Amino acid sequence: MLRATNGEPTAAADIAGAVMLAKGLPANDDALAALVVHRVLTVLRRFAKRGAVVKTGKSRDAQWALTKDSVIDPAFTLCHRIEGDHGAPNG
Repeated sequence: MLRATNGEPTAAADIAGAVMLAKGLPANDDALAALVVHRVLTVLRRFAKRGAVVKTGKSRDAQWALTKDSVIDPAFTLCHRIEGDHGAPNG
């Protein structure tokens, strides 16, 4: 999703919406949407620590964008990450 924006900052909710659409999840399920946003934010924060994305703004106004020298593996997508987490035990 962030690659498709050509460097334009994007809100986590928009990224989550794209993930839900890509996976064929129902867009009108508010509880599921909240879960996907939470997981998207978890992945984005991890990428930010690695220097792969940058966050601008705060709270719900925050926007995320890839850095110029992003090192995210092109084979990795949020869709795969979220699918891999589904049903995984905590801990």
